[in-house]
Amino acid sequence: VFDKKLLRIFAEGLKNLNIKFAWIVNSEDGLDEISPYAKTNIMQLKNGEISEILVDPNSIGVNAEKFENLIGSDAKFNADKMIEIFKGKDNDFSKAVCLNAAAGLIVAEKFVDFEEAYNHARQFILSGKTLFNLEGSFPSQLTWGSSLILAPLAPPRISEPLKVDALAHAVSTIS
Repeated sequence: VFDKKLLRIFAEGLKNLNIKFAWIVNSEDGLDEISPYAKTNIMQLKNGEISEILVDPNSIGVNAEKFENLIGSDAKFNADKMIEIFKGKDNDFSKAVCLNAAAGLIVAEKFVDFEEAYNHARQFILSGKTLFNLEGSFPSQLTWGSSLILAPLAPPRISEPLKVDALAHAVSTIS
């Protein structure tokens, strides 16, 4: 969520909807996803219990360079960045994707330990297998520079960081 004050409100709302397991996140640098640059506050809802978690990317060796590296642009730029991630390029975009994919793996109960989930996602992303799996699923739609699938993930403003939540979800379901 965009404001830390909303973490518990969202968790309570999801609890009222009988959601079994969810993470609601807000990073200390203002992202509404797990940040590769700053600690991220997480409100965990699991089996009706709400608890707080803090993820520090430095403690798990993320080593991202600078926030400005996540700034998106137009649909083609963003699509090209996503294709680079799918091909296994190691950069701040891929680190952000892996952090958020790790959250998806935790909530899907594939992993218990966040660092292990991150390392698994990282290994998978860097292998280039993501592109291979997506090409197999969408062979006529996913091509170099294609914006057909990727454009809906593009941020509405140039100054906004590239959103990786949907991509992280895709990675978590593939691995």
